[in-house]
Amino acid sequence: MEIKLIPKNILFPYATQKTSNFINQFMGMENKMKKLTFRTSKKLRNLAKATLEASEFKIGYPEKTTKTKSMFLVKDDGIYLMNSFTVKNGKTPLENDYVVYAWGYNPNTNEDIWEDSYEVSRDDFGESLELEEEWLVKIANGHSLYIWIDSDSYRMGLGG
Repeated sequence: MEIKLIPKNILFPYATQKTSNFINQFMGMENKMKKLTFRTSKKLRNLAKATLEASEFKIGYPEKTTKTKSMFLVKDDGIYLMNSFTVKNGKTPLENDYVVYAWGYNPNTNEDIWEDSYEVSRDDFGESLELEEEWLVKIANGHSLYIWIDSDSYRMGLGG
């Protein structure tokens, strides 16, 4: 997938559907890309903080690593962010509370998760998202993360 970052000076809050429609039109993405919202939460802030503290990150398959800070965006049973760094305590990302579902894509709260996830992608995937330290600090301090995705690219943005 190709990464296209929204300029850092364009920060917007998740406010109303009207605001969301304006943002989609402004970004030229209406009806082209699906929007994933990772609202600020204790889990998201903790994942960002742990990512900032980590120094080695998995890239994917095979087990290659990098020093570039990143998280995995995963679509399987729901759509979520999870750590891409190695956890030393032997616990799974779920046990460490490093799994953060996109709003509306949590299988524990959405009875139509298969259908809704299928609209984002027909296939399951795991994609490494590189995040600059500046963005991780903002997420750790309460910003939400937005990802617009289609079949061959994604864009990211932050909101207060």
